[in-house]
Amino acid sequence: MPPRVTVLTPTWNRARTFLPETIRSVLAQTFTDFEYIIASDGSEDDTVQVVREFMEKDDRIRLIELPRIGSIGTWTALLSAAKGKYVAWLSDDDLWNPDYLARMLTVFEHNDDAIVVYSDYSNLRNGQLVPSREARRCGLNREHLQYGCYISLCFAVIDRRALDSMRHVLGYYFDPIGGSVCNDWVLFLNLFQAGKLKHLCDELGMIRMHDEQESVRSNVIELARRRFAVRRKYAGLSFARALREAFTLVAWGTWNRTKKRVKTWLS
Repeated sequence: MPPRVTVLTPTWNRARTFLPETIRSVLAQTFTDFEYIIASDGSEDDTVQVVREFMEKDDRIRLIELPRIGSIGTWTALLSAAKGKYVAWLSDDDLWNPDYLARMLTVFEHNDDAIVVYSDYSNLRNGQLVPSREARRCGLNREHLQYGCYISLCFAVIDRRALDSMRHVLGYYFDPIGGSVCNDWVLFLNLFQAGKLKHLCDELGMIRMHDEQESVRSNVIELARRRFAVRRKYAGLSFARALREAFTLVAWGTWNRTKKRVKTWLS
């Protein structure tokens, strides 16, 4: 029988930093009926060796070795290989609490109409855990989600049937309009049209905040361009309003990154 859950982790060059701890947090789950697929997106370090060491001890782990194709290609390859009824993502630098999957699946069991269950989490910044509670997560509606992604893909479990149905209608899992920096946001926008999203307001893990994150490394102009496109398509904004938002984002992002660089130089 196929596993009930497929856990997916895309990774690139984090074999000796965050990846081993992430893998251990998955293997420590109290819910055990899952397969764990890790995709190396053209890693140039010893990611493959590290994953194979874990595979020798736990046969639930599978490895996909890819050339460097970027996040959308890697995420699509992972989904295509998944066999579980539910799909759960975990980035190669984040961590789940041991009861994460058990708690999320309990929500599904009590909500037959749910296609996504998502939880809160903590942020780890400079060695300190910071709650990431957002009021809009509890009463999430279309307007909230059109404005921004208030759900972390790493703290959401998704019904695979909803994903496949969405792909059948749209022709893709991830709308290319979102690119690598907004693809999870667009995914939830599309899923929101297909069924109920349920929120579990407990913090069930941790997201690391660090300079190697894709959202941090991404060019602020590219991020603004993608947001402009998403807001135009999914929120129906006028060209002028979407452009104003984009300019505001560029100004804000440039100012904050400049402040951070100055602080680093002064220290």
